[in-house]
Amino acid sequence: MIKSVICIGHGALGLLFGQIWQAAAERRRAAGEGWSFAFLATDERQRRFREGRPAINGREVDFAFIKPEEVRPVDLVIFTVKSGALAQAIRDARGAVGSGTILLSLLNGVSSEDHLRQAFPEALVLTATAQGMDATREGYRLSYSNLGTITYGLRRRELEDTELQAALAEFEAWFRATETPGARLTDMERQYWGKFMLNCGVNQAAACFNGPYGCVQKPGPARELMRAAMEEACAVANAEGVALDAADIDRWIGLIDTLDPDGSPSMRQDLVAGRPLELELFAGTVLKIAAKHGLDVPTNRRIARQLGGSAT
Repeated sequence: MIKSVICIGHGALGLLFGQIWQAAAERRRAAGEGWSFAFLATDERQRRFREGRPAINGREVDFAFIKPEEVRPVDLVIFTVKSGALAQAIRDARGAVGSGTILLSLLNGVSSEDHLRQAFPEALVLTATAQGMDATREGYRLSYSNLGTITYGLRRRELEDTELQAALAEFEAWFRATETPGARLTDMERQYWGKFMLNCGVNQAAACFNGPYGCVQKPGPARELMRAAMEEACAVANAEGVALDAADIDRWIGLIDTLDPDGSPSMRQDLVAGRPLELELFAGTVLKIAAKHGLDVPTNRRIARQLGGSAT
């Protein structure tokens, strides 16, 4: 049974769900059970976090932290960093991962799980996506209307793996016990690539137009760009053997239409804050897979050029 949990990454995603996981651990400890939850961070990162007066929807928060040099193997490690920070997160996580530790990545894109498997062959890596959040972060102060959900499961090639099946059952029990919003899915391949397709659309369109969700929720050039980028991501997913179609595009756009129009996806927030953009993760991946299969993806190529990344 999962009792000890470490989360690496205390940005918007980590704070959103970390508040749930820490509250669950506190409830279980009060009931006499040995549950624990903490963010993994260096002294310097902890200092910056606390000096930023962290708050969620105006309520100040106080999370538990542990330093990389002090951590010992735990039952579950959750990665919520940006893609550019994954390599450092893997280095920081070394002490937290032992034989049989379950790893969960909530990073965007379609490659972080492979990086975790390569780095930690002794661990058990599940597949998950987080979607439906409309959180806006300014420093360490977070505001949101929609918390979002987490979906999780196994990829097709993993369905017969008995160790991963057991790890999934353990994770599901913990997930339900913590009352985290979301569900286990039987077709994570479709969900995984569908979320990637969505990000190629909404994140990149909002960044290109430097606008919030509202700019893609109404008819116009931003929404057209979003859909065109998603159609190309759908095509590369099909080429990789994942059967996404127009109905999936409509379903994911329907999710975007429910979000706070004044909120912004992460790439637009990064643009405004002057942080590096996850362009390689979206347009860069589409271009790379398209080249492998001889597909033309002009929209993602144009986005890569406009946003100035090396994905071109």
